[in-house]
Amino acid sequence: FPSRVSISSNATQYFQSVSRRLYRIFSHTYFHHPEVFKEFEDNSYLCHRFVYFALHFCLIPKSLLIIPDIG
Repeated sequence: FPSRVSISSNATQYFQSVSRRLYRIFSHTYFHHPEVFKEFEDNSYLCHRFVYFALHFCLIPKSLLIIPDIG
């Protein structure tokens, strides 16, 4: 299924926007629901892994990151 492996050039233009929107969800949860964020992050490290991924592929500038790096 080659169509599932390749990504069209039209789709790549949305990666940064989607990444910023996902990070906003993490930020909202961190600041407005800290207990939920901490419990979830202690088990999954999803935000930490997402931030690493986004920085590695230059999807979000470091200047926009507002959640402190706890780990």
